[in-house]
Amino acid sequence: MSLTREQKRRRQRIRANITGLMILAGAMAAGALLGAGTAYSITEPQEPAKATFRPVVVQTSIEAQEPELVSIGTFTAYAYCPCETCCGQWSGGPTASGVMPEEGRTVAADWDVLPAGTEIYIDGIGWRTVEDTGGAIRGDTIDIFFESHEEAAAFGVQKVELYQKK
Repeated sequence: MSLTREQKRRRQRIRANITGLMILAGAMAAGALLGAGTAYSITEPQEPAKATFRPVVVQTSIEAQEPELVSIGTFTAYAYCPCETCCGQWSGGPTASGVMPEEGRTVAADWDVLPAGTEIYIDGIGWRTVEDTGGAIRGDTIDIFFESHEEAAAFGVQKVELYQKK
């Protein structure tokens, strides 16, 4: 079973977080070892403490908890890109919410159904954020942003199941 691009990105982020936590824990342990045993006395000098080094085992367990999802329903999904064919006079510009669209993040929807900023999970595609609207995007219809016209055309029109965090 091959992973979707979103699943691959999620795994990369989890690995990066685990690596960062291991580095941070190691640095904290080294700092504790180096700072341990150093004592100062105002009245009489003492011999400096000898540093003892012992192996430190760092165990991290980050379980990626999938959020509980609630089905929003089956939607008709179209695809668009920043070209003039797809966007007309708005080609290359920001979305209706004012941000530049990004593949893997941006989706257009009817804001009366899915308000701007709504995070949705599209079955088989991954997480997206409602950032745009469209002239033909009404009711249970969404438009998924792709960087290239070829990818958007290849996606075509599909029926997809949408979910939202509970």
